[in-house]
Amino acid sequence: MGFPLLSSQAVSAQRTSRAAAGNGPVPAALRWAHPLVEGVFRHAAAAFSAPAAAPAGSDPDSAPAGWRFVSPRHQAVRPVSGGAHGRCLSGAGIDKENLVQGIIALNPDELGQDPAVGMDLALALGVGHLEIRTAYGSNALILDDAQLREVRRLADERGLRVAALASPLWKWCRPEAVPGKVDSFGFPTQVPAEDRERWVDRALAVADILGTDRVRVFSHLSVGEQTETFLGDPLLTYALKAAERAGVRLLLENEPVCTVAEPTSLLDVLREHAGLGLWLDLGNLYEVGHGTAEAVEVLAPYVEYIHIKDYVPRGDGMKQFVAAGAGDVPYTDLLPVLHRVRPVLPYALETHVRESPGEALTRGAAFLRGAVAGGLA
Repeated sequence: MGFPLLSSQAVSAQRTSRAAAGNGPVPAALRWAHPLVEGVFRHAAAAFSAPAAAPAGSDPDSAPAGWRFVSPRHQAVRPVSGGAHGRCLSGAGIDKENLVQGIIALNPDELGQDPAVGMDLALALGVGHLEIRTAYGSNALILDDAQLREVRRLADERGLRVAALASPLWKWCRPEAVPGKVDSFGFPTQVPAEDRERWVDRALAVADILGTDRVRVFSHLSVGEQTETFLGDPLLTYALKAAERAGVRLLLENEPVCTVAEPTSLLDVLREHAGLGLWLDLGNLYEVGHGTAEAVEVLAPYVEYIHIKDYVPRGDGMKQFVAAGAGDVPYTDLLPVLHRVRPVLPYALETHVRESPGEALTRGAAFLRGAVAGGLA
């Protein structure tokens, strides 16, 4: 079950207070929080700062029934004009064209299918960027335009920017193939060839609505003799041309259940297609036996986006996901190498932690800010 939303009265009060201060629509640091999310905000406040003082006009005694007044500190991020989809400035003066440090992105669906809940946590953590994968019980590519515009509205009113669309493109096989266990986040894994161009076009349209210029892709599911080749796929050529026209970068994730997951095969594809960037998942790289500084160094020039997750092995051969920095992925070895070659990157937290995702995201954000030289916005 997802956490409850901020109350409508509280959001309205925050907006009014912020506007009165001349700071635009970004919610004030103080918020109404339901008891289920209070613990997450308390972790956030402890990780980054003591609670902020209440702004003028904030009255704890007027809390709606069932809500308490809490005050996590957050870093305001406000939209400004410029670019095809607009840019974002954070309190550190960061914008997309003139970044001085990397950024952290948070996926709201880590906290459930109501995106507002994860967005409120992003504000509590001082995270100004989002990665969108699913919402309202559906994959982002399956949502209708009205639902996507609502996601965008929720982000805009909080001053958040969508850094990337985590699309499921190419995490598929032919209908006659039988995929193994695959987490496709509500998207079909068996897709006829004649439908695939339509899904590419849809992903670019979704990115436009959300206001992002990064779209993740995969490289076909590995399904034995029915496995398709990604490097020579004519659909990739089509997609790269369409993305270029749309002002979007397609970024290939190294996914273990797909055909391109190890450094050698990644380099083969990236060198062949200059229009394709790398969405590097360091946890996945470690899973396939290449979580080394040497592997990261050779891949780093192609990296445009980072996925951060961590885990420890279980006795049954499965993974137990934990907060970033608390598991076996050797981030202290990998992150300095990556930062040296690519000092300005988006780092997206993808915890996969089910029991306490809010706490895992909070601890992960604090870990990244301490682990990446120069800090992260």
